[in-house]
Amino acid sequence: MKIVHIALQGYKEGLGYQENLLPKYHKKLGHEVSIITSQYCDEKDRLRYENDHGISVYVIDKNKYSSIANTLQSYDICDLLSEIDPNYIFVHDLQGVYLLSVKRYVKKADHKCTVVADNHSDTFNDGYNSKNIKHKLARIINRNISRKMQGIYKKVYGVTPGRVEYAHDVFGIDKSKIELLVMGADDEFIDFNNKDSLRKTFREKHNIPEDAFVLTAGGRIDKDKKILELVRAFKQLEKPNLILVIYGNIVDAFKDEFEPEIRDDRIRYIGFLSGKEVYDMFLSCDLAVFPGGHSVLWEQAVACRIPSVFQYREGLTHVNINGNCDFFHGSTEDEILKTLKDVIESDNKYLEMKESADSCNNEDFLCSGTANKTLSIIKQG
Repeated sequence: MKIVHIALQGYKEGLGYQENLLPKYHKKLGHEVSIITSQYCDEKDRLRYENDHGISVYVIDKNKYSSIANTLQSYDICDLLSEIDPNYIFVHDLQGVYLLSVKRYVKKADHKCTVVADNHSDTFNDGYNSKNIKHKLARIINRNISRKMQGIYKKVYGVTPGRVEYAHDVFGIDKSKIELLVMGADDEFIDFNNKDSLRKTFREKHNIPEDAFVLTAGGRIDKDKKILELVRAFKQLEKPNLILVIYGNIVDAFKDEFEPEIRDDRIRYIGFLSGKEVYDMFLSCDLAVFPGGHSVLWEQAVACRIPSVFQYREGLTHVNINGNCDFFHGSTEDEILKTLKDVIESDNKYLEMKESADSCNNEDFLCSGTANKTLSIIKQG
């Protein structure tokens, strides 16, 4: 089957997002896979190439379009789709005038073509709730486009429960067409069979005692991630033999404030990690901590079966599988400290979380499973 993924805003090679992993795993299932992206995502001067997974990537030349056209993503990709001639199209995002050219392709194709989409927008990351006139106009335009696409979409996936609701409330997608599709982790990077050796190697490399209880936090380190509040809370914990591992790049504007706080014998700042290194780190530590906003790292931690503490937000509790995690109910230093004490210093709390994490069914959090799920609708007719 010929599959096309359209990711005009969020696709970059080598990342661990849904736009990267679903094409990879569709290819592994034996399908002929292509990706259509734009020069906003691919910064190299190329309009077509083959990536490391054998997937053909087509890059739209933004220079052929006006600034308004680029802003509204009003690219006409009907001819390109006709050239590729897919049987299945996965649209990543519900926004952009180009969607109408997808509809034109489906109408003119001489064979059946299944179209699905996903939604990554919610009330926390979208600008539609602001008073900005451009955001209000974009909301009106994209909602109108979604109405026109209703009959084309076979299924629309929200990547969190909150984004399932957002697809209906903001874009007007019929609830009967919307389903949860969790952002999956890369199966190939999770090496449960060698967990003990990975743990030993990681701890030796970063001068961490084998018997230490290790917390880990990071990603893109800025004010919004609340890692600074976490560091300050961590330094107040009195339980012996605790280590905090922080990973990821620190935003330049945040360095002067953040770097002095992590000069501590119990804190290891290990810098940027590749995708595989992140998974190995989760397998090597005892508790993953996320005091700020949502990222795909949440789902990756669940897939790695590491007990975790996430920031509570309505519509983001899908990461809780029978008690494998707890939640911060606030992001101040005191609120973070209170939750950490409850998890780490109580007699049974952490052990119960670990037991649930070790035994949880993580299949919905693995990209091999989500890739199969997105294609199962074809068999359903």
